[in-house]
Order: sequence, then C-alpha cells, then structure tokens
Amino acid sequence: MIKTKYFTIIFSILFVFYSNTFNYAQSDWNYNAALYGWFAGMTGDVGIANQQEQFDVTLSELLKNLTFTAGLHFEAQNPKVVLIFDGFYFGVKKDVDQITLRNGLVYPVNADVTLDEWLIEGSVGYRINPELDILVSTRVFGINTDLESNNDIVASANKTWVAFYLGGRYCKDFSEKWYGNIRADAGYGADGFVYFANAAVGYRFSKLFSLAFAYRILNMNYNSGSGVDYFLYKATASGLGLGFVFSF
Repeated sequence: MIKTKYFTIIFSILFVFYSNTFNYAQSDWNYNAALYGWFAGMTGDVGIANQQEQFDVTLSELLKNLTFTAGLHFEAQNPKVVLIFDGFYFGVKKDVDQITLRNGLVYPVNADVTLDEWLIEGSVGYRINPELDILVSTRVFGINTDLESNNDIVASANKTWVAFYLGGRYCKDFSEKWYGNIRADAGYGADGFVYFANAAVGYRFSKLFSLAFAYRILNMNYNSGSGVDYFLYKATASGLGLGFVFSF
C-alpha cells in the first residue's frame, strides 16, 4: 500500500503551486489532451516466487504478445505554471517453455506469464520562459504478474509503489505546423535511482488537432519480500509512441 504521507506531500505541492498562480493568470490557461499508445521493448530482471530471470523483449516480440495498451495525457499551462496528468496501461501474455520454481516444481510447455502494468503521473512545473519548464513529478506504478499452468495460477504478485522525480522540459515551435519537445527526469524509486526521458515531434493539422510521434525511455526499480512473496522488477522500457493531441 502507498503510505498516506506520500499523498500528503504530493497534494501539498500541487496546492501551493496552484494557489500562488491562480490569481496571477486566471484567464490565461491553455489545455492539451492526448490519447496515445507506447510500443516499447523491455530489458531487465524480473523475479516472482523465488524465481528470478533476466529478460530482453524486443518491440516485435512485444507486439506479438501484446493484449492491450492505451494512454491518456492532460496538460494545463499558463505563462508561469504547467500542470500535467498522465495515465498509461499495457498488458502482455507470453508462453514459456518451462517454469521451474526453487521448491523443485516444474511446469511444462503449456505454462505462460501474464503482465499487467499501469502508470499514473502527476507533475507541477514552473515556466522559466515559454520554451523551458522545470518539473517536479511523482509516478505511481502498479504491476500484476501471474505464472499460470493448465489455467491454474501457480504464483502471483500484485505490487504498487511511488517514485519521485526532478527534471525539465524544452519545447520549440519550428513553424506554425511543426513543433517538438524534449523532457528528462531523474529521481528516487522504491529501491533506488530511476529516470525518464521523452523526445517528441508533432504536426498541427489545425489549431485544435495535431499528431505527435515520440521516443520514450522509462526506468523502474522495485524489490520486496521473500519466499513465495518475493517480487523483483528492475526494468527499462524504451520505444516509439504515437499520440492524437487536442488543444483548446
């Protein structure tokens, strides 16, 4: 469970930034909303029920095993402040040749691994100028992993944790139609250093609608429990994203 103090800190930061800027530019807010998909390969270590394995999943392998992916991004900004909400989910299911637990039990060729992952981000930022923002962010990670054999769950883990980040973003309009941005954050997760980076380029079809392409890297770090409660997830996901952006 996420400790109450984490939410107290997050909402206190949001309240301070919002309260100090609401009177400054009450009518100067602009908004962006986007629906997107992120198609990323993954590499790292995963452990569940005393079994730890290295993995390296390419984008083509991910697409073959992908069950569903979707993301929602919302952003509000005025001349001094930017507020960001982002939510993302993806699920994969992959057959494995064999699962061997440390208690000696072996599950044969009809075994599979399912992974459901969701991510929620909340960020507040100070705008140094129209192109450069300093951001304070928190991301809440949720992971559910199951090992199944003959439609029976032989091991399962469901974990949620929080990571905190400090970073910045640079945005640039190249023309009335083309724009781009680069963002990088680094911080502390549940079990050590974590980082995030995103580079995007977009094309405006109108003042309302644009299409954006992005490359994103996200590092995750979590380790807890022992025995059948053991869970390890140290992974880096990277790959391309496509978003449909609405501005108003």
